[in-house]
Amino acid sequence: MDDAPRAPLYSDVVRILVAGFEPWGSHRRNPSGEVARAMGGHVLPVRYDRAERAFLGILRRTRPAAVVLLGLAEGRKRISLEAVALNVDHCENGAWRRWRRPIARGPFVLSARLPLDRLHRRLRAAGIPVSISYHAGTFSCNHVFYLALSRTKVPCGFVHLPPERAMGLKTQRRAVELILQELRKQLSSRPRR
Repeated sequence: MDDAPRAPLYSDVVRILVAGFEPWGSHRRNPSGEVARAMGGHVLPVRYDRAERAFLGILRRTRPAAVVLLGLAEGRKRISLEAVALNVDHCENGAWRRWRRPIARGPFVLSARLPLDRLHRRLRAAGIPVSISYHAGTFSCNHVFYLALSRTKVPCGFVHLPPERAMGLKTQRRAVELILQELRKQLSSRPRR
């Protein structure tokens, strides 16, 4: 038997950027930031400009093979796999106010680049409530999602998490772990360039 150290497999070195958001509004904790931090990921500020600056800096530094973004959807009760990002910021909340402003030059809609159907099946098989959503909102979640899709060519998607009162943090973390496992499998089966 050869005792030489083995070369790392591609799956051992896959860099998946995971990012969530800090608490906002009346939420003293944001499960997206909690889960991202638990996965060794990043926690972004919530304001459009600060979130954009922080995310683009992380993107430049990490040069990931894939991007999985997380956010809190306060009115939902299940994991939501977002299918599209819209090229529009719209918020009627005082200091963060933006009125139907384009995020960047580009198409109005960009599609997620994750295997949503396969992820949906995997989470359902694990007994985790999940749905595919076609509206990531028009606030910071959608803003960063659109930037990620428009600035990268790698597999990229957004997962909205429900508040902790609707689904425990342990279940949310398990859901994201399963998503990352599936993504690592997909990436490691691709031929390396």
